[in-house]
Amino acid sequence: MRSGEHRETREIAIAGVEQAISAALGNCGSLTTPILRMRSAPGKRLRSLLLLGIASVEPGNKGLRQAACRAAAAVEMIHEGSLVHDDIVDRSLVRRHQASTAAEFGVRTANHVGIFLVARGVSTLATLAAELNLQIDFTLLKRFAYAQLLECLPPETSLEAQTARALEIMDGKTGALFMLAAGLGSQLAGKSNGSVFDSTAVETYALSLGRGFQIRDDVLDLTDRSKSGRPTGTDLRNGLCSWPVLRWALLQPSWPDTAARLQRCRGNDEECSKLTRDVLAAGAIEWATQEANSYIHRARMESKRIASGPGNAMLGEVVDGLLLS
Repeated sequence: MRSGEHRETREIAIAGVEQAISAALGNCGSLTTPILRMRSAPGKRLRSLLLLGIASVEPGNKGLRQAACRAAAAVEMIHEGSLVHDDIVDRSLVRRHQASTAAEFGVRTANHVGIFLVARGVSTLATLAAELNLQIDFTLLKRFAYAQLLECLPPETSLEAQTARALEIMDGKTGALFMLAAGLGSQLAGKSNGSVFDSTAVETYALSLGRGFQIRDDVLDLTDRSKSGRPTGTDLRNGLCSWPVLRWALLQPSWPDTAARLQRCRGNDEECSKLTRDVLAAGAIEWATQEANSYIHRARMESKRIASGPGNAMLGEVVDGLLLS
């Protein structure tokens, strides 16, 4: 497919998802203004592209195409709701280059927005499951919620345990929604054209993409605010041990001392700046970048096994757009 045709296919797909989100949200009442403002900066819609790429529903199958867009909309609403709550927990004032919902409308309203979006997303999934006999793995949402809580806990007592926790957070907080989208796409592909995908390939694609995406996000948090859409060093200011910091910690003689230093960064810009300089000087960013790209390349390889034609081009775009230089 030529690049112009591919771009048009992507734009049509995303337009369908945005229409489905509007229909699912319906009357938002007093939350209309903050939700409309948030939707004015929708992000990349990676989960939608993933789901629609795997589903690869034929253009003539209007009903199933609409169902695929509704499924993608449900995943996006859950994701957007989680971001609103993330900003509350992180005390973040910026999201996607504009004031966060909490900063603009207050924590109480932001909390209501997050709950409303997640509830509408789950409700949409439940309705689709009943209409199309889809199997929705709601345990993924349980993992997703647990990872959100796990991220807020104090550091583990060992570096090994902290690294294991970081991977669990990645696979839950980021990977779980990618897996939910991928699973829905697989089922819709089966209903559209009888495709039966290797479930291991689908899971590996989603988890590899999730890990690559999250490590990439951690790298950008320390290096490039223009791509992350949030102020540099947000994780450190909240005392969170991101992946580059974990890689730097491997080079340090004592994890307890490292963890204590990380905790001193909470709300302390001077300590954050010192630690950032040390992480950069140690080459931890380059190390983390290589790992992020390795996971993303693995996802690219798996994508070739689970979609063809326009669908594969869409999955490839999801992957290629995440590579770090």
